[in-house]
Amino acid sequence: MMKALLSTLGLALALGLTACGPDPVSESHSGRLEAGDTTHPADGSFYDEYKFKAKEGWTISLAMQSGNLQPYLQLRMENQGDEGLVESAAQQAVATITHTAPRTTTYVVWANSMSPGETGDYQLTISAQPAQ
Repeated sequence: MMKALLSTLGLALALGLTACGPDPVSESHSGRLEAGDTTHPADGSFYDEYKFKAKEGWTISLAMQSGNLQPYLQLRMENQGDEGLVESAAQQAVATITHTAPRTTTYVVWANSMSPGETGDYQLTISAQPAQ
């Protein structure tokens, strides 16, 4: 009887933990693109990578600002290559993306520059929240 009760409690706990999923995300990063950073396979521009988790249906908001380079953002799903790729070039020194998460997974942001060889400081904000 005790074994059955413990087994049932363990199963309930495991199911409860998997149902919780990721917490909302609100991050701010100060970064710098520079020689030696990873280069984009399509154009050779430098980029930094940031990862976060979001649930299906959440609103993902990204903003990259810089006074030193023309910001360029890419949003990807981890291990999906270019599938689900969303891109945004800077408008007046700020690149932004607002996107609804198509599934619960890990998302990858590439904080990039518009042209190869561009270097400099930037500020990146990442938000992933339940839809309002």
